[in-house]
Amino acid sequence: MQTQFGYHLIVVHSRSVPPFSAVQAQAEQAVAAAGSGGLDSLVRDALCSADADVHVSSRYGQWDDAGCATGRGATITPPSGPTTTAAGG
Repeated sequence: MQTQFGYHLIVVHSRSVPPFSAVQAQAEQAVAAAGSGGLDSLVRDALCSADADVHVSSRYGQWDDAGCATGRGATITPPSGPTTTAAGG
């Protein structure tokens, strides 16, 4: 590693990993604190990438990636709804 003071070597003689049971509570707390923000961000980035090839059946709506430019992410615009006709004509 190089710093402003020159090159430094770090020698590791041993290291240990605690068993999961010893850090389980800490891990659960970290996951709870993180929430789903990381997953949301990952999905938003994947769907807004230039190589995303998303197809939505017109039955369910239309793909709208306009929100990608503003950071909101892509959405599906639902169809306008079923049409009805008057009975008897």
